[in-house]
Amino acid sequence: MKTDVSEGLSKNTLDKIYKMRQEDMTDKKIARRLNRLEIPPPKDRGEWTYTMLRKLFLEQGMVGYDVEDPLAFVTTKKMIESTYSLASLLPTDIDVIVGIPRSGLIPASVLACHLHLPLFTVSDKVMDCGSGARFKNKSVNPRRVLVIDDTVFAGRTMKRILPVVRDAFPRADIFKTAIYATPEAKHQVDYFACELAEPHYLEWNFFNAGPGELAVYDMDGVLCHDIAAEDDDDGLRYVGALKNATPKYLPRKGPIHMIVTARLERYREITLEWLEKHGVKTEKLVMGPWNTLAERNRSNEVATFKSSVYHESGQELFVESCPIQAAEICRQTGKRVLCPAAERVFA
Repeated sequence: MKTDVSEGLSKNTLDKIYKMRQEDMTDKKIARRLNRLEIPPPKDRGEWTYTMLRKLFLEQGMVGYDVEDPLAFVTTKKMIESTYSLASLLPTDIDVIVGIPRSGLIPASVLACHLHLPLFTVSDKVMDCGSGARFKNKSVNPRRVLVIDDTVFAGRTMKRILPVVRDAFPRADIFKTAIYATPEAKHQVDYFACELAEPHYLEWNFFNAGPGELAVYDMDGVLCHDIAAEDDDDGLRYVGALKNATPKYLPRKGPIHMIVTARLERYREITLEWLEKHGVKTEKLVMGPWNTLAERNRSNEVATFKSSVYHESGQELFVESCPIQAAEICRQTGKRVLCPAAERVFA
């Protein structure tokens, strides 16, 4: 059904607009070209504008529904929620979901289950992910295929994957989709859930991507879960808790620059053993300067200690578990502090 922006626009005009969008043109460039070609704008509109095109794409389903704060720490849970929202924008006659590994398989699996559709993945060829008894005897000869990734920034991955998908489904219409798209790259996909500018921080890949390798890390509450208060006795219970701490976020792609922890110096070896056990390497481990846990807790200077080390490190991002300390470290250093618990970056 047509709505106010598309009212009166011919199919030929709509086709031209969507073709421009598929040719890596931004919405602003499309508006300028439409005006230069003197293609009549919608009824009662003086000229084509970026906001008009955005509304048109929204009406046609070919746009995201939200703009994400670039200083947000986007959790996996939030991506899944955005995937459900994206489902309402998609055509109702999609036959197959193809997820781009690894991260694109998360929304692909969610959509395949939610829409009750066969799930495939792709690398050098398209592969059936297995759909259980539901599609056991069903041959797949799709007419409409949705290819999805978690993000689109430069669009290189999508461009590399599309020829493989077209070879597998030569007669199908293929729709390019992402959950998050930068303002510069959103025109490269047909559907996306959220516009997300750079720099951005994604829970599912930050800790094993380039920016994560250069960050300064807190230990407890980030690399491992916080030690329970009842185990924080500076004695045998505390030692046992340190040795058996549950992993939380584990950077494993390469050595991280630095870990700064309020743990006391005498727990260095236990900490290093835990890191080695879980495959986390660091160039430098800075321990707290206090003699006892009671002294550390009484001094109330943990944030100041971390701020001092962060300031002298030369790095531009600190990952801190406590929202209160994160805000204080940011205030003292004037530099960015990512806090997963607060789902944001203090800046």
